Amino acid sequence: MKDPDYQQLMMDILKDPEMEKKYGELVKSKEFRKHLEKKVITETLSSPLYKKKFEDELKRQHPRAAVIPARKIAKEAIS
Repeated sequence: MKDPDYQQLMMDILKDPEMEKKYGELVKSKEFRKHLEKKVITETLSSPLYKKKFEDELKRQHPRAAVIPARKIAKEAIS
C-alpha cells in the first residue's frame, strides 16, 4: 500500500462514479449491516480500551453516571 502508483490507481478506482454507486449499494445491504453489527460493533464494545475511554467520557460528562459499569451500558447498547 506504500507504492505511490498503486495508491494512485486505488484513488482513481474509488473516485469512479460507477464504483461510488456500487459502494453505496454495498453499504446499504443487509449483509454489510449484519457484518458491522456482529463483528465491528461487538468487537468495539468489547474492547477494554473502548470501555475505559467510554467510562472516562461518561465521568467527564456526568460524574454521577459513573457508578454504572460500562459493561452494563455496552450490553444494553447491543441488545
